[in-house]
Amino acid sequence: MGAKSLLRLVPGALPVIVAAPFLLSCDGSPDQTVATGGGKANKAVVYTIITDNTMKAGQNLGKKDWFIKVLEEANAGRVAGRAPLAFEAVKEDDWHKVISKTIKSDGAPALYHAWSGYAVSADVRNGLAEDLTPLFQSEKWTERMAPSALHAARVGDKYYFVPQWIDISNVLWYNPALLKKHGVESDPATWTFDDLVAHCRALAKKEVTPIALGNKDGWVLGNFAAHLLSRSAGEGLYADVLALKPGTKLANPEFVKGLGLLKQLAAVGAFSRGVAEDDADTAIARFLAGQAAMCAIGSWLPADHQPIPIDVRCVNLPPVAGGKGDQKSVILSVTGYLAGKGSGHLEGAKAFLARFLSDEKQREWAEYGFFSPLKGVGFGARSEPCYATLTRLITEPATVVDPPDTGYSHAVADALYAAAADVVAGSEPEAALAKADESLAAHRALGE
Repeated sequence: MGAKSLLRLVPGALPVIVAAPFLLSCDGSPDQTVATGGGKANKAVVYTIITDNTMKAGQNLGKKDWFIKVLEEANAGRVAGRAPLAFEAVKEDDWHKVISKTIKSDGAPALYHAWSGYAVSADVRNGLAEDLTPLFQSEKWTERMAPSALHAARVGDKYYFVPQWIDISNVLWYNPALLKKHGVESDPATWTFDDLVAHCRALAKKEVTPIALGNKDGWVLGNFAAHLLSRSAGEGLYADVLALKPGTKLANPEFVKGLGLLKQLAAVGAFSRGVAEDDADTAIARFLAGQAAMCAIGSWLPADHQPIPIDVRCVNLPPVAGGKGDQKSVILSVTGYLAGKGSGHLEGAKAFLARFLSDEKQREWAEYGFFSPLKGVGFGARSEPCYATLTRLITEPATVVDPPDTGYSHAVADALYAAAADVVAGSEPEAALAKADESLAAHRALGE
């Protein structure tokens, strides 16, 4: 979700020492699973990610302050002898330095931030995460949480992961006034993929940037391409190929066809000229300044960029004619927490999670523009039209597609993202995917 910061919750009476969770990739998603230290005293630490944009002045009670408030409320009810938690923010740019200095010295944190999917399953499999099934039962989260949240929380038949919010990783945002100004009268919700290509061609001929997309970090175009691949090739093949199932390869006919759709968009000038150099926030800023008709980015755009200066709407990826996947599928990511196994601070972690996921706090949380994992809360009282669309996309029954960088290994995600970038830069899909397969040869040999 844009530029990241790390909220680091540490014992108030203790020195600020960082425990060792996962590393972060360029988009803020987990690059590897949690590593615990060498048996030293574990700290009462909670890690969570927030964006810089939500901490800017003029946004009422900023998200940073809101977390402090929730933390203080959880600490107020602690039993004697339980370490209170304190708060400190760490910029993403400093994150790897912090980890490199402390990963060998600290043990399991009380809680740590995670994205559902590959890393969560790996941490559970490696015995690094506490089984929180009793907490889910006592707090009735199995009844109170939305199905997509519960699906993310469960590994096997137990619950380990506590959802914090739900995102759609790929949404097509649009400026209705700008589209109309340049002759696009039809509702984007009715478009097919072929319509999208045609409208992009027409806009580009008028020297209007059709889609603002900043792919400096790889994941923005990568998620767009991944969703397109799943729609074209089918979710089953998409999952098998990205999981490196024996006998599969990225350079298969269906993936070549899918990335051929991406090439169609690139060929008509659909993407902003700085697609390879701009980061996600630069592209969003251009879109919000009226310099592009559309923007491909996740559901967090309005939450990270309040107040929105123009009327913006959003739609899901348009359906692909002849596609083998669910043409109403959504590509979802769920952000949340795991409890470090054996941290010694499980009760404090439970208190924080229970307070955070109370009905009262979730209604407050939703006002920041984040989709609550609790049923019936959603985006709370937010009334902008885009929130109604996002709510429908998240809650209506449809196939859920895992983003490459959370649902699968980062080696696979990086290879696919590079292939997508190569295609937009002019490479043929088959050659780009063959190159991706070559980069994954060692991982396949190791059975990763």
